[in-house]
Amino acid sequence: MTKINQKKYINALLYFLENCNNKFLGKTKLNKLFYYLDFVYYKNFKRSVTGDVYFCEQFGPVPNSLDSIKSDAIKEKLIRAEIINNQTKKEKYYLIEKPDLSFFNSKELELLQKICEKFKSYNTNKIVDQTHFEAPWFYAELYEKIDYKYSADIEILD
Repeated sequence: MTKINQKKYINALLYFLENCNNKFLGKTKLNKLFYYLDFVYYKNFKRSVTGDVYFCEQFGPVPNSLDSIKSDAIKEKLIRAEIINNQTKKEKYYLIEKPDLSFFNSKELELLQKICEKFKSYNTNKIVDQTHFEAPWFYAELYEKIDYKYSADIEILD
């Protein structure tokens, strides 16, 4: 298993909050943005950007380490999270510090930009539905690890 690249992970989070932050960007959509970042990059370069593993959950792929990365970013005062619905635990995120793009190579930056352009206007249900149409989630068993080998079948960002 690859090691988590904490600096890339945190700065990708900051990038998504700066460039994809809209009324639809909560925890679930953020999970999907990271899924596309790692799986599309893996499809093209045979390694993920963050080094994380993903699990098949009811609402699509979920990165294993994102919650701890968000907690670290909150502790370091890079972002702020606010619960906007106590019943559903729906969160909204606010950027405090800008991302340091020097941690990314040109292909990673290009992919971050493409992801935000493609999914910025997607609401949560639409991006969840999109991930359910793709091989990585489709072929995984519920609550099991998703195999990166199925990334070859993701076409939405081609």
